[in-house]
Amino acid sequence: MRTLITELMRLATAALATDTGLAVTDRDAAMLCRVGLGPLAFALTERHGIGVTANSRQLLQGASLTAQLIHRRTSQAVGELLDTCGRNGITPVLLKGISVATEYYEPSFARTMGDVDILVADADLAATDDLTAALGYLPDDNEKLDGPHHHLQAVRHPESGVILELHSALFPARSFISRSPPFRAGEWQQHTVASTYAGRPVLRLRPEYQLAYTIAHWASDRKWPVNVFGVLDAVLIAKNNKDIDWEVFRQWMQCDEWFAACATVLFTFIEQSAILPAPLPLRAVLDTATGQFGERNIRALHWLLCSMPMAGKERALWLIDHRAARIAWQSMLTPGASFASRFAALRNVLSDRWSRTGLNPLRLARRVKAALRA
Repeated sequence: MRTLITELMRLATAALATDTGLAVTDRDAAMLCRVGLGPLAFALTERHGIGVTANSRQLLQGASLTAQLIHRRTSQAVGELLDTCGRNGITPVLLKGISVATEYYEPSFARTMGDVDILVADADLAATDDLTAALGYLPDDNEKLDGPHHHLQAVRHPESGVILELHSALFPARSFISRSPPFRAGEWQQHTVASTYAGRPVLRLRPEYQLAYTIAHWASDRKWPVNVFGVLDAVLIAKNNKDIDWEVFRQWMQCDEWFAACATVLFTFIEQSAILPAPLPLRAVLDTATGQFGERNIRALHWLLCSMPMAGKERALWLIDHRAARIAWQSMLTPGASFASRFAALRNVLSDRWSRTGLNPLRLARRVKAALRA
């Protein structure tokens, strides 16, 4: 259950330089850059002496230099926004990449991100939106919202190119996740802690809440088939933050079957991939969740993880593309469903492809079965 990406994640958690025996080919380097891991891979090759070709090193180094430039622009833009918010009595919460980059990544620019996610209370949302407009941000036409959402339309600064998303909640109100006790409307306001960003006052989510949110967002992300940072963020938070209240995290797992399944799949995967041992305080609840969710279901989800995001592939078994993988992932995480019903959605998606390509579904099924047994 190891891939190049899981091996790089293991090295990212290593405190000391390690003799890995890894080698990065030109094709590997292109894949790593495509999924956003180019800057981190370059830092790890330098730190651990990973073998690279001249072309691979040049490609990874180019990604690293580009990330540094983008990181400087992003840091300046966030600093400017925080200064403006502070003068108006607003203290935003940093979310996702902009929050974890400076706390858990070395170097911080290795945590690439497509936009900056900022969370504010409902009462401050309109005022913060006005402040971003005053700073020169314009609506990003590439980011259209489909109906009511938990954040405003993304805005882009025409000079720096930085994209901001202003959130007033962690998940859409219509999402089933918003009915989960940890993520009900307004619950996040009970789980923030004072912090700083480049010397400026901000709020961040408490470590156990940030970990829970990271896992829930990653598991429900529409970009799940290419979202490698959801896993790595969770790994680095779990490993490096000694203030996590595991008892509270355990209670969240016990009160929500879907969240328990997500956390169990993630923690068992990173343990079996030798990235990081599962947290000891969660061992009992993970064993219980594994029994309830089913080891076969967990193996199937591990296989999907290895076949798509952890492999950086566009397809698995020639036929399962990103859309099919996402549908299968979400369907198989559905609480209370049987193994057969969890695969029903994927079967429906693939049936049309079978009829158009002429591929033998029985042969594909045998390949899936063999992969799950491996």
